[in-house]
Amino acid sequence: MSEDNLTFVCVSCKTSLVGDINSFKDTKDAKCCENPNYKVELLDNNGNKRLISVGKYLSYKNNKLIKKDEKGKEVLDIFEDKKDRVKEVSERIKKLLEQGKLWDEIVFTGLNKRIIEHIELREVVFCFILGRLVKNSKPASLNLLVKGDSGSGKDWVVKNVGDLFPEQDIEYFGRATSKAFNYVNDSKENPNYNYDGKVVYLEEITEKTLNDEVMKVWTSGKNRMVSVERGKSIIKEPKGKPVIIATSFSAIPSIEILNRFGILYAKTSPDMKKRVMCQRLKVATEGLEDNYDPEILNFLALLKPFKIKIPFAEKLGKHIDAEKLQGESRVIDRILDIIKSVAIFNQFLKEPDKESFLVADEKDYEIARGVIKNITVGFPDFLLDEKQKEILEILNNEKEPLSAEDILTKVRSFIISIQGFRPHLQRLVDLKKIEAIPLLNERHYNINKYQVLETKKEYHIKLPPFDEL
Repeated sequence: MSEDNLTFVCVSCKTSLVGDINSFKDTKDAKCCENPNYKVELLDNNGNKRLISVGKYLSYKNNKLIKKDEKGKEVLDIFEDKKDRVKEVSERIKKLLEQGKLWDEIVFTGLNKRIIEHIELREVVFCFILGRLVKNSKPASLNLLVKGDSGSGKDWVVKNVGDLFPEQDIEYFGRATSKAFNYVNDSKENPNYNYDGKVVYLEEITEKTLNDEVMKVWTSGKNRMVSVERGKSIIKEPKGKPVIIATSFSAIPSIEILNRFGILYAKTSPDMKKRVMCQRLKVATEGLEDNYDPEILNFLALLKPFKIKIPFAEKLGKHIDAEKLQGESRVIDRILDIIKSVAIFNQFLKEPDKESFLVADEKDYEIARGVIKNITVGFPDFLLDEKQKEILEILNNEKEPLSAEDILTKVRSFIISIQGFRPHLQRLVDLKKIEAIPLLNERHYNINKYQVLETKKEYHIKLPPFDEL
């Protein structure tokens, strides 16, 4: 697409318009309809909308065209550098950002318009969505699985936090099958589509989809997938790696998948459910959801991708108990990438260094450590099914290790064969909830006996204030 031949479309009459970046500043320039609320949208070569600004429409005041990205490919952006973008951020938002109050204004005040409580959940989701713009994040560090009972509000939170960000950056899939991911925006069929900087939101993901090989590939950043169509192997390879946010009531992740996701539980209570009901009744009465602050939407739409350095990263090691971590390297990557995500939020307070990195600082760290403490590390009990919970309860009440057969005789809530029972024990062993101890029975055969592991419980990382690092 050349600088002199851009395609626009009139929002009112859908007429296609061709011109350069300054062609259509107001209604009279378009000459396609008489709608006084005329706006145009910029299209790319495939006819897809390129939207950057409040109200989903491109603003053309002082726009500039960036001709190529770092890979030499032609791209369009309405701002050439940080100084131009800062001009577009309102004075009120800039002041809140400089005072260190903007994060709280968005997460705790702004989101109160639509979300009742769920403070920890909304903050983590907000931070992970920001993380889509961290160019040097690890592939598996910023994926999030939100567990919660049906009706707990987990999807309501994710959806409404997502509404703060540009629409084209969030892809929604409801109950998608694992096979479907073999066909999403393949680079051969859609060469201009890139998942970098995107969020894929999977509502109520099934256990089969969550633990499928395709999800393992997608969450690892290796997007080359093979499927079979009409007896032939077909290779699909989407470009880029999105942040993946999934919600589920019943899906239990495998150990391999568990290491690729941050885990959070959407807590609820009768009192919270009552307040949510009152809010929904209010919306039904008034007919409208409360709108988010347009100046905040504008600010979030102007954020750009950057690589981030953390000069104090090595100091964090002495404050993290490695013995309590499962999937240690990925947990540490997640901690670092959360700090980087907050640095993306504060990018207008920074200048890139000579290598084009932004540098994380104390402000970023102090916000990030509040997010980090809400992520569950280890293997929380909410990831267990009812059978596994009963097994744990039985072993907690025993002073001596028990064999699989002995445990099964004490089970009361379900009937199962010993062959069907052993995988539940192995799941608990894999989750480090129990350990298998090889012992000799009365016939001098080796058998496993099981006992509870006290040391491996869920864990929340609490980092000290910056001046104590």
